[in-house]
Amino acid sequence: MIKTFGGGADYTDYAADKEIYKSNFRKRIKELLAFIDNPIEKSVFEIGCAYGFFIEEAIKHFNEVWGIDISEPAIEYAKNSLGKNPKASINFGDYLSFEIDHKFDLICMWDTIEHLQEPGKFVEKAFRDLNSNGIIAITTGDIGSLNAHLRGKKWRQYKPPVHLQYFTKKSLKRLLVQKGFKVLKVSYIWNEMSLNNALYIILCIRSNHKKLYDFLVKIGIKKIKIYINLRDYMFVIARKNGG
Repeated sequence: MIKTFGGGADYTDYAADKEIYKSNFRKRIKELLAFIDNPIEKSVFEIGCAYGFFIEEAIKHFNEVWGIDISEPAIEYAKNSLGKNPKASINFGDYLSFEIDHKFDLICMWDTIEHLQEPGKFVEKAFRDLNSNGIIAITTGDIGSLNAHLRGKKWRQYKPPVHLQYFTKKSLKRLLVQKGFKVLKVSYIWNEMSLNNALYIILCIRSNHKKLYDFLVKIGIKKIKIYINLRDYMFVIARKNGG
């Protein structure tokens, strides 16, 4: 799961872009609702819930939403942000060893599967933790995309050792089918992001131009949002077979 929030390998300040992440989660929830009947009666579990931004949006649509993450500061932030909301359960720990006393209708892994040493075990456990006909939803980079091929090691999703796994559409679909799922939809989605974070990755992580980045911050890039779809970031929805 993502270990770094705020000034690490992936983000300048994760919390500062809260509204941007929530906007992206609203779009994903809208797509998921097309596959879920009576969501107000259904339960959701998010693996790698970070600061709880998805949970804040999901509790508006579902009966209960659980989340887990191995980042203790992120979990503390999520608990403080959500307060004592009876529809939310925020947990610190490793999903593989987390005991759940009931099953869920939807399990989500947003930008998480690429960080896992054993993604197959997570998908297996998700299968067991889902109700009959439950849904799993995953976002991750597509290393088989044209952009990934053109960029090579400069591809924006190529981030060793932060990213441990790299999937193509074919390999991710194969993993899900092997673990008992039927893939319903694979799409490339538009993401809203801050120009600040995009330039931080380009100028500070990918190259040594921090002075230029600092100058751009001073003239106000933090206020600018951009929309991006390079067709190298996939959203996969699959349904549990049998049960």
